Amino acid sequence: MPWEERSLMDVRLRFVQDVHRPGWSVAEVCRRYQVSRKTGYKWLERYEQVGPAGLVDRSHRPYSCPHATPGPIVQQSLALQRRFRWGARKVRWLLAQRVPVELVPTVATVHRILERHGRTGRRRPSRRRFHAGRPDTPLDQPNAIWTADFKGQFRTGNGLYCYPLTIQDAATRFLLGYRGLLEPTIEASWPCLPASFAATGSPSGSAPITAHRSPRMPWAGSPRSRCGGSGWGFAPS
Repeated sequence: MPWEERSLMDVRLRFVQDVHRPGWSVAEVCRRYQVSRKTGYKWLERYEQVGPAGLVDRSHRPYSCPHATPGPIVQQSLALQRRFRWGARKVRWLLAQRVPVELVPTVATVHRILERHGRTGRRRPSRRRFHAGRPDTPLDQPNAIWTADFKGQFRTGNGLYCYPLTIQDAATRFLLGYRGLLEPTIEASWPCLPASFAATGSPSGSAPITAHRSPRMPWAGSPRSRCGGSGWGFAPS
């Protein structure tokens, strides 16, 4: 025998019908349907007001929100975005110049306002980047293979980004060189290697291995640069 499927509306309608049957009290029907008396009386009150439509679940959204963004701020945010076609961060910067400080919303709030009104575009999925992997040459001898890598970036006090380039010995992890560059490109990184060669000598096994990959350094981490370092212009010694 298949199970009897009943919707929530059917259960509530049957609850109201059972309450109006002779010989049943509201408390008994509530215990039978495993609901509180407060919920039972609420269903009965709504059914008497609007009929079966009153038994449908209503929105739980509060009628008012004391910390909601004022309407004029919302309209001004939309007007600024419509005029300059900027994102939430820059729209907030424009608002800070036009309204009092205590009324300026956060960047997240401005973004939600723009998103609620369809002013934000769909974010493109980022391309998944894979690690270059371990080199084929064993890293068991000092000064045989060097590694070159960019360790992230940070903004300096004058607003420019600094890209730290590190040159290490692959076996001992000894730091051979460290230089802050303005961009992670081969042109900017090239002068750092001869300076390290002059200070500590060139590696005896092969050329440096690059493990960093960025949009402006497509050669980094590739087999061409890992196997012999031809991307740097060096051949194994």
